[in-house]
Amino acid sequence: MDYKNFIVGIYGPAGSGKSYAAGCMVRLANGLLIDGDELCHEVLNKVLVQQKLAQYFGDSIVDNGSINRRKLGEKVFQDTSSLEYLESIVWPEIEKIITCRICSNQQKMIVIDAAVLIKAGWDKYCDLTLYMDCEKEKRRKNLLKKGIKEKRAQLLLDAQNDFELQRHHADIILSNNKSLEDLDQQIRKLILSWTQDKTRLKKAEQRCQQKEAM
Repeated sequence: MDYKNFIVGIYGPAGSGKSYAAGCMVRLANGLLIDGDELCHEVLNKVLVQQKLAQYFGDSIVDNGSINRRKLGEKVFQDTSSLEYLESIVWPEIEKIITCRICSNQQKMIVIDAAVLIKAGWDKYCDLTLYMDCEKEKRRKNLLKKGIKEKRAQLLLDAQNDFELQRHHADIILSNNKSLEDLDQQIRKLILSWTQDKTRLKKAEQRCQQKEAM
């Protein structure tokens, strides 16, 4: 099946299972995954980005030529101005990579897995957006299974209450409140519906054509 230019964005709070869902979609559709967290790692390795962040937050966030994400996280956690500065440096760099990968993978279905999809404005590249719904207690258990300590997990959960305000931006809401088998079934139904949809938007193709014309 040709998924050319069909771009799906998935977002949701930590521990909701969005990365699992994104990976499942990519496997079923033989598509391309754009992992927002991996791109963040890539951007933080850029020398110019490191220099800007070290100048603002101090050299203590750099260890052996790499950004220490734990130390950086401590600097921005519950500090709105510091977080906004970090986002102003990192998000544009991530967006450059996203657009590059979209335009260089025209024959694939593309899934953008990014918790900040809506906040960063990357949903403008998507033909369809999915919100991963998951009850808070289950998200807490999922975070603990990943090895995150109880106190840190609770802080993450408390800091992400704004996701409930973002869910209305989604075209479709996936539920991860039952079993993984139930989630798999939801995803399989979505993939089937997409393969049968003959009126899918061609946003990425149009964007690339516009870029080539510039």
